Amino acid sequence: MSSNSGTAHKMDPKLDIEALAESHRLSTAIDRYYSQISRLNLTYLAVSLDLIVLHQLPDVALFVAHIGQGDRLPGEYKLFRGKGMYVSQAELDALSQSGTTDLFIQRPDVPMFTQYVEELLDKMDSVSPMADEHKVGLLRKSAMNVMSDIIATPSAENIQRGVKAVSGFVYVLMRDPKAYQLLLSLSSHDHYTLQHSVGVATTAIILAKKVGVHDEAGLIEAGVGGLLHDIGKTRIAKEIINKKGPLDEAEWAEMKKHSLWGYEILKDNPQVGMRAKLAVLQHHEDSNGTGYPMGLRHEQVSIFAKIVAISDIFNAITTDRSYSKAKPPFEAFKLIKDKLMAKVDPKLYEALVHIYGGKSD
Repeated sequence: MSSNSGTAHKMDPKLDIEALAESHRLSTAIDRYYSQISRLNLTYLAVSLDLIVLHQLPDVALFVAHIGQGDRLPGEYKLFRGKGMYVSQAELDALSQSGTTDLFIQRPDVPMFTQYVEELLDKMDSVSPMADEHKVGLLRKSAMNVMSDIIATPSAENIQRGVKAVSGFVYVLMRDPKAYQLLLSLSSHDHYTLQHSVGVATTAIILAKKVGVHDEAGLIEAGVGGLLHDIGKTRIAKEIINKKGPLDEAEWAEMKKHSLWGYEILKDNPQVGMRAKLAVLQHHEDSNGTGYPMGLRHEQVSIFAKIVAISDIFNAITTDRSYSKAKPPFEAFKLIKDKLMAKVDPKLYEALVHIYGGKSD
């Protein structure tokens, strides 16, 4: 009996290989989908048949391209199934057997279909729980797409999607130690606002874990605080945000309101924990009381705000910007130690140095 019991718990190697193959097909299809979203000239976007999951498909119209290959004009598509119409496995099999690899959706249906893709990505770990560069890269693309929507419309629905995106990073980190270095790689050499937000989020998650935050909820709050730390800038005039050169006194006073506005955007949202909200509110407070918006000192500042603060500074220094080249991590640590220690917690500084395999002295 004991031998039968042991056999029952062993995974069939064939099933394991099939699961990995299925995960790879799905991740490749998701990757291809995300690569098209930013191509605003596309009226119709290709959707791999591998992304069509029966009984889960959102209420979107599906089209087939009935001539040619590659990017096509609207007149070269015909309706396959209208909104709300059932798609059968037999129909999908027939398409595949005819050599069809893609269906197409219209641009207005992208937001709904993207949320469906995010749900598929969220379920990928049940198929293949290990971390790899491809999977972590997909999480990054998903988070960047969500952050783009948050910046455009910081609604409760989009913020909830941001929380889910961060949860994906945390889940991978807790399930697979290899994800540690993969997540670190996300925080390097980015110079766009979206990528910076994702970089701060991943650095904050790793740093929080390093200093003793081991519960999933806490790690998610650290990541959400990092992802949304500058959400208040959505209320600042684009002329100030995009200004080349130094801000004048009035513009700087306006810019300094972003942390308070960020808190106001999030304060009544039940999907965002209080520690994440405080991180958004307090991440520009300095230990000597010269920070903003409240001039707090030392222990008055939430540890989660301190985690996000140093993650923000470190990520900014190690990224390419229009006015400066990215510095390697250890040059960044030297710059922080020489000029910015008043803005960071010394223990968190040491922990971040250790994460990158160095010494703090």
